[in-house]
Amino acid sequence: MSICRPNEKARLLAPDFRAALRGYDSISVLEKHYNSADTDDLLSRLQYVDIKTYLPDDILVKVDRASIAVGLEVRAPLLDHKFTEMVASIPSSLMLVGTSGKYILKKALARILPHEILHRPKHGFGVPLKDWFRSDLRDFTYQALFNSGDDEVLNRPYVLKIWQQNQRGHVDHSSSL
Repeated sequence: MSICRPNEKARLLAPDFRAALRGYDSISVLEKHYNSADTDDLLSRLQYVDIKTYLPDDILVKVDRASIAVGLEVRAPLLDHKFTEMVASIPSSLMLVGTSGKYILKKALARILPHEILHRPKHGFGVPLKDWFRSDLRDFTYQALFNSGDDEVLNRPYVLKIWQQNQRGHVDHSSSL
């Protein structure tokens, strides 16, 4: 759920900016939702956190932007509020069986969809940042990171260090950058 581990995040941010945050940790947002879930069931709590954070702040934003970019109307029928309320009432034991996620959904669709579709690996919106930062977006990204005026948010010496490592191909820091 996080691009950077806490110690990496601390190194990316300028000391004065970190001090201005007064100890704020973005993980607290996840903890708040986890603790406010009205259930003791671990899977349900984690799904609640996803519904409150990852879906609206990441996945759905990407789908929306990608579809708008090509003039495509996208619907998310499995996010209908009545459907999600019904699914939330299903016991976790029917959602996750062993390492098989979406167990009950796959069972329900087994007569309709071929096995290879139901059980294929997940596909995401993989963005080739590593390649772009070393080619097409190299100059643009460098300018944005290092020539954007007096930016007091980033610890520029550290960001320059990981930029150079990334450019040399030693370590893939593309997500942090």
